[in-house]
Amino acid sequence: MPDAFPDRGVLPFRRRRDAGDVLRETVVFLRTNARELGRAYLAVVAPVALASGLAAGLYLAQVGDAFLDPAALEADPSAVLTPAYWGVVLFGLLGSAVTVAAAAGYVRLYRAGHAGDVTAAALWDETRALLLPMMGLALAYSVGLGAATALWSIPVLGALAWLALAAWSVPYVAVAMAARAVDAETLGEAWLRARVLLAGAWWVAFRSL
Repeated sequence: MPDAFPDRGVLPFRRRRDAGDVLRETVVFLRTNARELGRAYLAVVAPVALASGLAAGLYLAQVGDAFLDPAALEADPSAVLTPAYWGVVLFGLLGSAVTVAAAAGYVRLYRAGHAGDVTAAALWDETRALLLPMMGLALAYSVGLGAATALWSIPVLGALAWLALAAWSVPYVAVAMAARAVDAETLGEAWLRARVLLAGAWWVAFRSL
């Protein structure tokens, strides 16, 4: 059975490293592949970033005056919830997902031994396959943190507990996203993989973010 997650790149990813090694080899990876990565990455990410910027500009043009009148905004908060607002939310979420998925997609192609032959079309195919998993993980994390705001009902200690939870969870989410891209076929597997990888290494991962 062929390896679903090969590691045939010049720089192997399956290697135990400390924080210093991660930083040094990340710099080497980016320097070695900067031209190819930059060209393909920009071609994939730029259209979504442009659409996000246009949506934000349209939104501000529609409701900019409302933000200059606090009394009117307080009287009718829904005045700022125009269709353009939801466009900003949609393209913001999509833009974030594309940004992460495109980077992960390049890593997948690199690990498959395609460094030097990565085109924008090839990177888009990998990015598209990762979009829903990345958006799903980001949404699940946002909903979880949103639900945890119930802790704020506890004066002072609740807010501190929420901040501690948010800080504690960030490395797990970051590693789960990476695992979903290069080491797991489902989000459940990615989360379990993150728990295994971070056992006894949470601080190292936190410092590397």
